[in-house]
Amino acid sequence: MMVDIDHFKLFNDHYGHPAGDDCLRRIAGCLLDVAHDAKASVARFGGEEFTVVCQDLSELEAARLAVRIVEAIRALKIAHPARTDGYQIITASVGITRVESARTASRQAVLAKADDALYEAKRRGRNCWGSSAYASAVSAI
Repeated sequence: MMVDIDHFKLFNDHYGHPAGDDCLRRIAGCLLDVAHDAKASVARFGGEEFTVVCQDLSELEAARLAVRIVEAIRALKIAHPARTDGYQIITASVGITRVESARTASRQAVLAKADDALYEAKRRGRNCWGSSAYASAVSAI
């Protein structure tokens, strides 16, 4: 999974980089809490992006985890008054991809598919998740 904080540049511009760093630390802690229950690993990917890597999750389980991530970050209720899309708090978009164990794929290919799914979620309006699991379709639970 790729997790991207929605409109984070506006947050940094409004509050400054120290507040942005604090926000990222809070989100990292939130991701670690959610990922712990799913036995997943979390890493900061760069800027305001994180990766969540899981093993042996079905498509449905991965979607449910993505929903929990989106909801947990929203539940932090970190104020974001610089947003212009109607939300006044920090939210996140999540892109999911799956690799079947019988198939091999390069790390770059997996990240590219997750990134494509992430940008599909952003095109849908952010604060949601997208999946490239078996097709490019995005669905909701």
